[in-house]
Amino acid sequence: MAMIHSMLTREGTNMQKRELSVRRKADRAVMARKLEELARACGARVEREIDLPHEVMLYVVAARGLSVRIDLDANDPLPDQHDLGWHIGHWSNAQINAAVFGEPVSSCHQRKANQSAHGFDDLCEKFARVLHLAARGEAFLPGASGQSLSSHHAQPRGLKQETFHEQHQ
Repeated sequence: MAMIHSMLTREGTNMQKRELSVRRKADRAVMARKLEELARACGARVEREIDLPHEVMLYVVAARGLSVRIDLDANDPLPDQHDLGWHIGHWSNAQINAAVFGEPVSSCHQRKANQSAHGFDDLCEKFARVLHLAARGEAFLPGASGQSLSSHHAQPRGLKQETFHEQHQ
């Protein structure tokens, strides 16, 4: 999946490819929009938790409760170095399949995994790959349905329990 997430700028008569950066306000808006489009195309739900002039934070919930927050912060000390902290909520019995996921997965409970992306293109590639694996069920260990373990476990913010389970089974 080769996706182009670059903008073109004109310098004299030469056209140069410039990667999007969280340092530029206009770029952050484009980046957030493209990440939202990627998430929805993979069947995930996405909401903007923070939408400020200097920062946009997206909260994404994919199949079986696999979720991640993506922070596009202009004041980040390491701009354009993105950390994806994937997590499965405690209300779900799903577990991440480390053999397929391709990144370090918590060996204790297999419900958390971390990825690092360098630049926006790499972020999109890794983000889309995991969302596609989740949508196909390949990101999870066999046997876990992603169903609620009990009725008193907390559901993701802003999502109704029955709606969430209907959409992500």
